Amino acid sequence: MGVSHLAVLALNEQGGSHVSVASLEQVSLEEQALDLAALGLLLGFDLM
Repeated sequence: MGVSHLAVLALNEQGGSHVSVASLEQVSLEEQALDLAALGLLLGFDLM
């Protein structure tokens, strides 16, 4: 069980936000893709 899933469970238990686990995981995947792109860019500059 990931951190995002635990966050959703905690919010739902408290009657808070109803953001789905799938939405949070999508955001996480997008952030990871951006991190990879930034790393690739930095590595490209390092090779120059």
